[in-house]
Amino acid sequence: MNHKRVYITLLSIIIFSTTLFAQCVPHYSKQVKFVTVEEKKLAFQEHGKGTALIFLHGLGGNMSHWMNNVPELSKNFRTITLDLPGYGMSESVHIENTSTTLKVYAKYISAFMQKMNIKDAFFVGHSMGGQLSMLFAALYPNQCKGLILLAPAGIETFTTQEANLLKGFATPSFYAKQDSSTIRNNFRKNFFLFPQQAEILIQDRVQLIACSDQLNAYAQTVSAGVAGMLGSPVLGISNQIQQPMLVVFAENDELIPNKALHPLLNLQQLVQVVQQHWKNSQTVLVKNAGHMLAFEQPQEINKLMTSFIQTNTSIHQNKNNKK
Repeated sequence: MNHKRVYITLLSIIIFSTTLFAQCVPHYSKQVKFVTVEEKKLAFQEHGKGTALIFLHGLGGNMSHWMNNVPELSKNFRTITLDLPGYGMSESVHIENTSTTLKVYAKYISAFMQKMNIKDAFFVGHSMGGQLSMLFAALYPNQCKGLILLAPAGIETFTTQEANLLKGFATPSFYAKQDSSTIRNNFRKNFFLFPQQAEILIQDRVQLIACSDQLNAYAQTVSAGVAGMLGSPVLGISNQIQQPMLVVFAENDELIPNKALHPLLNLQQLVQVVQQHWKNSQTVLVKNAGHMLAFEQPQEINKLMTSFIQTNTSIHQNKNNKK
């Protein structure tokens, strides 16, 4: 037996398998850490010191969506970007009733904070992550110091008929069958002017096409996310969300509001909904930005976030000093 040939063959198989796996997970520029929560591994990155900020990505996203925000914000704050269960490099969670998906995510985030010894934090949520942040604030108020909601889902509401239509459309097979051209076109709809840096986000999604197990799990997770958003409306529990709130919409958002179901609804009307339900909220409309406004206009968004956090951290400290 030629032992050298056997060794080379085995080595080739190992390298090939490792390469295949590497192509099935996102390309993160910084080291990823893991923590086990409820027997599931959650992936996260942590940078900086000071007031804690927890970043929650949107539907179909992962922690790389914050790559243009963390470097600057981590100079003054402790930033924690998290891959929600089933996204990025976090393990999937089986959820029998998918309408409870966001509530399950909130439970995992609460447990994650306890594991990480994070008493409380400001939550920065984009799209689905924005709705999840609001739900978390209502369910775990002592762990949430404030909310920064970027193009948040949950402000726009849907009838039962509309919700059923959306869930019937957003099936796992719908996401699993998307080809590279469809994926690319869908990503471009998230931007006003597509930044070249976003190409890596597209490649991370396109590479899943060749990873059948990961693709099917991802498709199940995204479909469950749609059901979860529709199953956890936040306007009905608005009185339970008392934390300071910054809500930022993008002037050129093609996804919110839903133009197919609500062609007459505009961003100014959503701003009015926010102001009606949360009297002390601060609302901003950012120009020259699409749905992924934090990625497309990071300097403006970072400045807004920094000002909001510093102001409300000072207010919080003054209240504690008076006690």
